[in-house]
Amino acid sequence: MPSVHSVDHAFMCASKLDSILDNIRATLSDVDIRQGPEWDLPTLRHAKARLQWLAADALQAMNLIDESVEQHAED
Repeated sequence: MPSVHSVDHAFMCASKLDSILDNIRATLSDVDIRQGPEWDLPTLRHAKARLQWLAADALQAMNLIDESVEQHAED
């Protein structure tokens, strides 16, 4: 039976992961701001900045998943 600490930890991780995934979805929707078929320099810069945010969020999400898996293995 999982401990109270384990349940609290799982809830905290799940909540944080939901938030990160929502941020990733919102950021993805903002990456492609092209008005036409071309990738002009401002659009490329915008996409790069958004992708950097995505990379940071994705890394944080992966770390939370690893932490949750480790916590589950300990229980």
